[in-house]
Amino acid sequence: FMPENASSVKVDAVRGLGAEVRFHSNDAGQTEIYARAFADERGLTFASPYNDPAIIGGQGTIGKELLEQIG
Repeated sequence: FMPENASSVKVDAVRGLGAEVRFHSNDAGQTEIYARAFADERGLTFASPYNDPAIIGGQGTIGKELLEQIG
């Protein structure tokens, strides 16, 4: 799920990876709430693209790696 006002570049990139893109709301927070409920109702796994400890940790790792490369 993506907000209805998501960037067409982002939508196309996700579709290019073979995913089905569905839209809900123009607010990312509301979209996430809807997507979580959608997954729960169907027994699916929800994976947040940003609101998850593993994702947040990975972003921190990228920052550390960039700093190490720059010096």
